Parts: sequence; C-alpha cells; structure tokens
Amino acid sequence: GNGDIYFKRSVDNGTSFGSTENLSNSPGNSTDAQIAVNQNNVYVLWSDDTTGNGDIYFKRSVDNGTSFGTTENLSVNSTALSSRPQISAVGSNVYLAWTEPAAGNNEIFFRHSNDNGVSFRGERLISKTLSVDGEYAQFPRIAAIGSNVYVVWQDKVSENYEVFLRESNDGGGRFSGIKNLSRNNTGDSISPSIASLGNNVYVVWTDYNPGKSEVFLRASNDNASTFGG
Repeated sequence: GNGDIYFKRSVDNGTSFGSTENLSNSPGNSTDAQIAVNQNNVYVLWSDDTTGNGDIYFKRSVDNGTSFGTTENLSVNSTALSSRPQISAVGSNVYLAWTEPAAGNNEIFFRHSNDNGVSFRGERLISKTLSVDGEYAQFPRIAAIGSNVYVVWQDKVSENYEVFLRESNDGGGRFSGIKNLSRNNTGDSISPSIASLGNNVYVVWTDYNPGKSEVFLRASNDNASTFGG
C-alpha cells in the first residue's frame, strides 16, 4: 500500500540475481533511491515520509550487500520536506546532498563521512553564500574523485534558473564560493549533470536560450578552479 526501497545483488556479473530485500520497510512512502559502491561497501540513500514529511534515510553494507545495518535518518530538519537525495563514494569518503526548505527558501544541504559511512559530519547549507542567495535551489548532483567532491544544482536568481557549482578539495571539509556556470539572464538553465575524472570536471545542462531547448557543456581541467567557455 506504499512505496518501499528494494535491493537485489548479483555476484556473477549480472548473470543471475539473489533474493529481493526490502531495505526501507516503513509505513510511509519511500522514493528516490540512490546507490553508491566502493570496495566491499554498498551505500543506499532514499527519501521517506513516514514522519509526515520527507526525511533522508541511509543504510550501508560492509559485505558487498550480503547484509545491511540499521536505517539512519540523516535529515537536517525533521519537520521540513527533505527530498531528491544524491550520493557519491570514493575511498573512505561518502558524500550526500539533498533539497530542503530553510528560512523560507528551498536550499541544497550537504553531509559527508570520512569513515565509510560509520559517522557523518554535521549538515552544511551549500546553496547560499553572501554573494549568491537564490530562491528555489533544487536537483543537486554530486561527483567525487580522490579528495575532491563537486556539487551542482539549479537555483532561481532574478526570476531565472541558473546552474551553480561548489567544490571541495579536502574531502568535504571546506568548500569554495559558488560558481554560476550558466550565466544566462534571458532563459532558464535547468537539470544539470556532472562527471569527473582525474583533474577534469564536466557539467552539462538544458538551457532555454535562445527561444528553444539546447544542451550546453562547460569543462574544467583544474579540479573546478576554473571553467572554459
């Protein structure tokens, strides 16, 4: 009678799959499942409205998905709607981002673990700075490699959506200022995606300028310090 998050695994390269496991198993509606894998660790993230609003839940397995630990609520505000979670894992680092209201605006929040998901640092609001304060941040996406983690999202500024990025080069401890990658004042820039490899970071999005939908890309070759046109 409600949505749950299910998990199956294959140990023979997808030739066959084992039994189905219900990871959420809650009375509420569980949606937006995300998954990340690093070595023997499997991390699953989703949103759930059991408490009457959306919360972000996390489970991990340390034995390649054979068994999972307890469910943990990682949301910042248990009375606000937390939704659209994203996850990325590299080495012992696990990075999370999601959308949640704060002070009347929709914002992007970030948490990270440096011990394979055993514990998580406190939340961080990364979509708002002194120089950028949008109205409706949403659709975060994460990419990570080594100690570098990159978060992109869309946010409405001056009545139009733009694509923004922040990066951390120390495993999520500190973040740079917000970079506006789209810089399009005449149409909406939406639905960003991101990928990284080595020192290279690639961001693509949909843009409604001039007068029709196009796909744009910007690339960085220096860990997102600077971007080309």
